[in-house]
Amino acid sequence: MRAFCLAYTPTLIFATVGLIFNLAAGWNTAIAFGVTGVLWALLPVIAILREMTGEKLGASLAISTLCGGLILCGWALVGI
Repeated sequence: MRAFCLAYTPTLIFATVGLIFNLAAGWNTAIAFGVTGVLWALLPVIAILREMTGEKLGASLAISTLCGGLILCGWALVGI
C-alpha cells in the first residue's frame, strides 16, 4: 500500500500546483496538472505491479493501464 501511495505522490503535487495556479491566476490548469501527475505515476506503478505479479510484464501493464484509465476518466469527470 505504501508503494502505491508513493507512486501517486507526483499526482498530488501536480494537482496542488495546478490548484494554486487556478486560484492565484485564474488559469483552468488544475486538471491538466493532475493528468500530468497521473502519467508520471504510471511507471512506478508498473514496476510495483510487476514485482507483485511475479515479473509478468503483460499482467502488470494490463492492470496499470486499467487503473490509470480509471483515474484519467475520473479527472475527466471532474473537469466537466
